[in-house]
Amino acid sequence: MYDDATGLCSEGVWHNSWLGTSYVLSARQIQAHDAQRAEELMDSAHQLAESLYTLARDTDGCLRRRTASGAWEDVEDEAVAAAVEAAGETAAFYAPSTERRSIANAAAVVFFSFLAEDSAEDDIARVRLAELGAAFTRTFFDTGCCRFRRSDGGDDYWRAADQALGCLACLRLAKLGISTAASRAMATSAADSLLQDYGYSLYATERQPPGVYLNRRPVVGRNSWVDGLASFALLASGCLGVGGETPAGLVAAMVESYRRTPDGVISHLPRERAAEDDGDTPVAFTSTQAIWSAVVRAANLEDSGERAREAGGADVVTLRAYYDANVKRTPPEGLLPVANVYPDARVWANTEWASFIIIDRADFGLGRA
Repeated sequence: MYDDATGLCSEGVWHNSWLGTSYVLSARQIQAHDAQRAEELMDSAHQLAESLYTLARDTDGCLRRRTASGAWEDVEDEAVAAAVEAAGETAAFYAPSTERRSIANAAAVVFFSFLAEDSAEDDIARVRLAELGAAFTRTFFDTGCCRFRRSDGGDDYWRAADQALGCLACLRLAKLGISTAASRAMATSAADSLLQDYGYSLYATERQPPGVYLNRRPVVGRNSWVDGLASFALLASGCLGVGGETPAGLVAAMVESYRRTPDGVISHLPRERAAEDDGDTPVAFTSTQAIWSAVVRAANLEDSGERAREAGGADVVTLRAYYDANVKRTPPEGLLPVANVYPDARVWANTEWASFIIIDRADFGLGRA
């Protein structure tokens, strides 16, 4: 799914943004002992950013969800669509879309912010970050209710995932000194909404399950991917505590909800939705394991002894065991499956994994970590 000429891995903004983020963060980690490889990773990040910016950017500055690049066959061709469906995929997932999603644009802001931060001599990277950041907040932040919209299409419901990614994107803008006060205020508003409107305060203090949507009917149940993103955003924002919430309390609530098997992995569905699982093995998505590792690191529990054990915090051993049990050892070698019970490797699962196993709470605090 990788195209050498553009650096794109398929055409969606969401997973390409996390791929780019993983390039920059990986380059940081290896710079001291492998400067040449770090430079190659940064070159890949710049190539990917250029392609995303020129291909997906709309006239108002936002990024379209998926834009045809010409590098892959078009699923709007019936024969191509039939081949995709025959391979067990949904052709519509790969169709071009002019829709602008809040969550995808937030991920792009995160990627471009890391690129600008580690490209001090590249004025273009910072200019583009400022443009994308302004378009993102202008288009998706509703100043009336101080929440992030799902899209620019006039949705009448609100998602917790959009508040989480909106919070993280604005924290990155504030960290880079771009409209610092306004960016920080929008991040705090999104975090407060997660705590109060969606119920994560009561979740952290009383184990009362949060909601993942506001005003949506029928009600859609929660899952660990959304709860994980929301938990990481709350920890990164530093907004816990006003209602008695603690990092340990939030992690313990997640453990009680989602650690349903002895191997320590985080299941997709919480205990109250266990009957919806097919078969005897609860579904555990690859990307969620990485997000969970970021949550535990952000809560600073992994090395704190008894307090960590009481909270049930995951550790590197659990993450390594999941990787060893599921990584592909034949082509596509080195990739991970969508989930423990879904063996196919997919771009989004691997790009989210690649970013969240190394992303850190300090990346979102004011001042360079």
